[in-house]
Amino acid sequence: FAMLALMNERALVAIALFLTGGALLATTFGGSPDLPPAFDPTFFPRIVLILWVALAAMEIASAIRRSTPSDKPAVWRIGALVVAVVLYAVFFTRLGFFITSVAFCTVSLLALGQRHIVTIAAFAIGTPAVLLILFNRVLKMPLPASPFVWWL
Repeated sequence: FAMLALMNERALVAIALFLTGGALLATTFGGSPDLPPAFDPTFFPRIVLILWVALAAMEIASAIRRSTPSDKPAVWRIGALVVAVVLYAVFFTRLGFFITSVAFCTVSLLALGQRHIVTIAAFAIGTPAVLLILFNRVLKMPLPASPFVWWL
C-alpha cells in the first residue's frame, strides 16, 4: 500500500523536492575547517536546506496518509520543478538572487497549479524582494547581485 501511496502527484513532487534539497544540502558539508561554524559561508544555506528537506519529508508523509491510488501523477509538473531548481542553482550567481528567484517562483507556482496572475506576481516578486531587503539591508549579508542593475 505504501508504494501505491507514493504514486500520486503530491507525493512525487515532495519526493523530488526532498531529493533535490538533500543533494543541495550535501554540497554544504566539507567547507573550511578554519572558520567557526557560524562564520562558514554555508551556515545559513545549510539551515535553509535542512528546513527544506524536513518540510519535504513531512509532505511525503502527509501525501502518503491522504493519498488515493487513483491520483494520476502529472510528470510534467515534477519535471518542471526539478528543472527549475537546477536552473536556479546554475544561474543564481550569474544573474543574481532577485532575477533568478522571481523566475523560479513564477515557474514553481505555475507548475504547482496556481493560475491567478495577481497571486503569482505578488509571491514571485514580493517574496524575493522581502528576502533581498532582509539580507542586504537588515542582516548585512549581501546576496548575489544582478549584473544588469546594481540594486537587485
